[in-house]
Amino acid sequence: MQRAGAALGCAAAEAPLLWRRTTLQTNLAVRTAVRPRLTLATIWLALPVFLAAGQGELHQIAVSDFWWHLRYGQLIVETGGLPSYDQFSYTMAGAFYPLFQWLGEVYLYLTYRLGGLELVILANALLMAAVAWLMVLAALQAGAGQRVSGVLVALFVFICVSPATDTRPQLIGYLLGALWVLELTRWRAGRPARLWLFPLTTILWVNSNGTVSLGLGLLAVTWLGHLLQYRLRGKLGQPVGADSLRRLGLAALACLPALLVNPYGLGVARYFADYTRDPGMFRMISEWQAPAADNLAGALFLGLLAVSLLVAALAPRRLELAEALTLLAFAALALTSWRGIPWFGLVAAPIVARQARSLADLLPMGQQTGESALLNWTLAGTLVVVALLLLPWWRAGLPLPAEQRGLVAPDTPRAAVEYAASRYPGERFYHPYATGSYMVWEARDRLQVFVDGRYDLYAQAGVMKDYRQIVRAEDWEDVLARYGIRHVVVSLDSVEANSMKPLLEELRRSPIWKQVYEDEHALIFAREAD
Repeated sequence: MQRAGAALGCAAAEAPLLWRRTTLQTNLAVRTAVRPRLTLATIWLALPVFLAAGQGELHQIAVSDFWWHLRYGQLIVETGGLPSYDQFSYTMAGAFYPLFQWLGEVYLYLTYRLGGLELVILANALLMAAVAWLMVLAALQAGAGQRVSGVLVALFVFICVSPATDTRPQLIGYLLGALWVLELTRWRAGRPARLWLFPLTTILWVNSNGTVSLGLGLLAVTWLGHLLQYRLRGKLGQPVGADSLRRLGLAALACLPALLVNPYGLGVARYFADYTRDPGMFRMISEWQAPAADNLAGALFLGLLAVSLLVAALAPRRLELAEALTLLAFAALALTSWRGIPWFGLVAAPIVARQARSLADLLPMGQQTGESALLNWTLAGTLVVVALLLLPWWRAGLPLPAEQRGLVAPDTPRAAVEYAASRYPGERFYHPYATGSYMVWEARDRLQVFVDGRYDLYAQAGVMKDYRQIVRAEDWEDVLARYGIRHVVVSLDSVEANSMKPLLEELRRSPIWKQVYEDEHALIFAREAD
């Protein structure tokens, strides 16, 4: 009895220790079970996101529309209203100019005011990363698999999306477009899709960027393609149910009144129409021109387009009619102009990735070997470290070529604009088209511009016709005299440098025009007093 009592006493004494040890082991097992395991497939999915972020962080702000968008954002924030007339140029001063992209301009200015150009570039990079992640999710929803989704989306991001994303409100359009593609992919796969997002985000989109028209076009092509599949009873693709098709149609129709939720109501139609009034825009502005294989960016896109169409056509999985219509419609858009290339990337990525997965299933797959957790974490850590190193705040210290270390593109005529504004305040200048946008911001009220990036404003009164006549040196002195222009800026290294050569030659030959300024980016000529 004494031995039994002693044994019971020992057991009772050890019970709390045993319970604590068991609890500790259980908690450790649970933590180990729920701890996320970093796999190589996860890294593949993260690749396009980090690629987009890295490209965005290395972006330099060009002599582009960013500057006049920034100036308008400043006016809206500081005045609390929307300016309804032009106050930047002397050629269209006082003309009605509605700000349909006002929300995007406010976003740009508030970002700039909070953290300068560095934060603008970082915010741009984060938006690009979000676009890439939505593209990855769309490819996964399409059934492409993790590795195929990561690789294919990375290609589309690198070739189609990132090169075309400048610091402008249109990046908001890319983000919303990627979201729409994701929800349409979910809807087609029979998964719960948030169709209510279409009309809701239309309100945000129409006040941020005119690419909302492309989003509506995507909805229309998708609905029409699936309607035809439904009518053909599955001969050219698995039809969705009538109720599902009806719900998508109603969501698309609800986007039409949502378009009117903007400060100008039905006037938004003018925003779309103004870009079709002057065909000269498509000849003059490079981003509206068709891509060609005579440069690296064009060759890469055309190659990716050809491969995409081949993969879509040759894959064992038959391409559905709706997918084919969508792919061809946005391929045609991309072949028309550079501006269409990012939209082809957004729309085509999940379709091509799904077809590529179908081809990959035919390949013999070897036995999978175990993964190295250390290697996976090393790869993930490398991506994070690189992303941190590329932050714009310390770009100047990176081992990059000197011309790529600045936040602003090196061909921006910063010194020339400052010289003009300080030496000839209030004078009228003729200048390159893109330079006008930078002058609107940097020169503020010291100088008014001949033209800037608002092509639709200047085309309606024939100002762009006069601009082209001067740059071609056709009766240029008469046109300059008609506008009262006594100073001319000529670009030496921008995309407009070649087109300005005829005018430069005439200025150098003229006995009444004298060069008063020169640097590596621009020249300034002044007309001698009569």
